[in-house]
Amino acid sequence: MLWDYLHRGVKQGIRDRYLCKHRSPWYSMEKRPSSPFLCTYMGRRDSGKGQPFRFILNHSKATATNVYLMLYPLPTLAQALLDQPELHQQMWQALNQISDQALMGEGRVYGGLQVYGGGLHKLEPRELGNVQVERIEEILARAVSRNS
Repeated sequence: MLWDYLHRGVKQGIRDRYLCKHRSPWYSMEKRPSSPFLCTYMGRRDSGKGQPFRFILNHSKATATNVYLMLYPLPTLAQALLDQPELHQQMWQALNQISDQALMGEGRVYGGLQVYGGGLHKLEPRELGNVQVERIEEILARAVSRNS
């Protein structure tokens, strides 16, 4: 059964697609460490949840598949999170306080108006990186001064 599945991937040209072509073997999973925070990168504002993007505190330390953006802290924040594990919760709360407008303003929308529309909103990693989050900067500054 597994052999048939892999053979179908060869026959359908899946192994020649960009991601598969750059892996050895072509059917292997990407090997990445887990990240402490995840973000959904697609969603609809009118989904019933009220917001197109959500941040998740990765308690399980699972390596996410391609349905989430994995947020890896830069070295200063990574060290602060190691030294002060309670910062995880504070950072997660700060991420979830980012306004929908700020997130949607950096991303794109398919099948609707950019402003609030009912379309599918998408946020790429670089677009998420453009979002200003003063609250995170404040938390990090306090954490670093606490370690000094």
